[in-house]
Amino acid sequence: MCNRKIHPLDCWDHPLVGFPDRACIISPSAAILSRGDTLDTPDFLRLPDGTYRGAVSDENISAIFCGAGDFNRRELRVGSHTLYLYAIDGLTSGGDISEYVVKPLLQDTAAQSMDLLCDRALHSTVYNSVAEACEDLNTVALKLVNGFSVVLFGNRAVAFEDKTGEKRSPSAPEV
Repeated sequence: MCNRKIHPLDCWDHPLVGFPDRACIISPSAAILSRGDTLDTPDFLRLPDGTYRGAVSDENISAIFCGAGDFNRRELRVGSHTLYLYAIDGLTSGGDISEYVVKPLLQDTAAQSMDLLCDRALHSTVYNSVAEACEDLNTVALKLVNGFSVVLFGNRAVAFEDKTGEKRSPSAPEV
């Protein structure tokens, strides 16, 4: 659930909270901290250059896109493993994700561990021509806004290119 008060994209440009000597911490309770302050929580940090630092986790990925009406998160059960699938509606093709990512993952009964399941998805079971490991939280966010679906395998993420044929980019809603 998302209940933060400050939108992550507004932290540095917002006239009330965007101070050059501050960093915006996005968490369910949202806070503005001075540079050099530390935080002993698993929350992520949006840096002044717009990149994200933090653990690759369901909590952090969901928090980055919290409040976005076109952000999709789906929990998948593969054997005893729980995976999370993320995509942005309009940038990705739901049909392609279902056919070429979800279906092969759910049919993979050979993987006994989460790491093996991730490796198999990256190198063999998922049908996409582009499959890339996401080494950090910022890469996950960039892949999602560029038409990739991302599957989280524990603490490892893999991005699959599933761009829609329609031309669209993230933008403010029209009134």
